[in-house]
Amino acid sequence: MREVERTGSRLKPVQSYYWLPQDPKVDVSIETGSLFRFFRPTINDFQNKVPYLVPCQNLQQKWKERISELGPGLNIGFCWRSKYPSVFRNHHYTQLTEWEKIFEFPRANFISLQYGTDWQQEIDALPPSMRERITVFKDADMSDDMETVFAIASNLDLIISPSSTVSWIGGSLNISTWVFHLRPNHTQLGTSHFPGFPSMRSFPKNISETWDTCFSKIYTELKIRQQIVPNLSFDFFNLL
Repeated sequence: MREVERTGSRLKPVQSYYWLPQDPKVDVSIETGSLFRFFRPTINDFQNKVPYLVPCQNLQQKWKERISELGPGLNIGFCWRSKYPSVFRNHHYTQLTEWEKIFEFPRANFISLQYGTDWQQEIDALPPSMRERITVFKDADMSDDMETVFAIASNLDLIISPSSTVSWIGGSLNISTWVFHLRPNHTQLGTSHFPGFPSMRSFPKNISETWDTCFSKIYTELKIRQQIVPNLSFDFFNLL
């Protein structure tokens, strides 16, 4: 959206398509959201129970072995923001420093799935107590090598993410994915869950609240599951 047309006291968005290829030119286009009207007109039509994405088996095995080297504990993939920060978009995302409560959770390996640029500097700026909890696979391109991202994510017990590419990858792989987000969230289609993505769970907050509203609940849920399943048999996460 590059332009805004003011009509009275209302703002009317004007969509721009300058990014579309010009050779050959696009003849027609359709907004993807409008496809629901024709293919899934009711919430009951969102009953998917199997993954949309299937990772490469060879890569999946490779990363299974790599992740097992981290030692015992829950393998939690996480990201804290989108690839494209802006004044408007940043309301939907966290600062890494806000994750202190989550990183206090014991017996867990926190694996960064963050993509984009400058994220390593954000990790490096953390105090040692937080920085030491984070695993970064430096030979994995989280921005452009999607096959590797799918393979890593498919071997995780849990993903914690804002409503971003990472959360939808987790949901598409049918990996237990906990999404912290602002309410209302249009991707929930008026429900309290994410239709068509049964492995995704919602942790919402109002824009006036801090992200601790979500993280406190996430931490409590982690502790509850640790008490219910002392040995952390993490298939249990996908039952909830």
